[in-house]
Amino acid sequence: MTDSKDSFLKAEMGARELLKALERLKGEADSYESAARNLDGARDALMRLVQGTEAIVKDIHRAVQVLASVGGPEILTRLDALAETGKEAGEWRRRARPLLIGAVAASVVAAVAALGGLFL
Repeated sequence: MTDSKDSFLKAEMGARELLKALERLKGEADSYESAARNLDGARDALMRLVQGTEAIVKDIHRAVQVLASVGGPEILTRLDALAETGKEAGEWRRRARPLLIGAVAASVVAAVAALGGLFL
């Protein structure tokens, strides 16, 4: 009878250890599932950002085209000439030049960001 009892106790201990191992395995699986959901959410957010950036790049590109079509460089040249004629013209040129340069710089940055998004 003792052998049967010992065998039963060993089997019960084995079953408990197996149950603990299964519980740990379930916890790990749940953890991986949660991580996968978080990664999916991050990917979706990144894709929305890329799509929004693409729209901004297109808008900036159109703005740069308009600036080029109305003679952006020519405007700067004429502003330089006006700056020589008076302080007021120089102040206007000082304010306008960063706007034109900023528009061009922003379009370059946005284009680079959009291109980077294409490789995701």
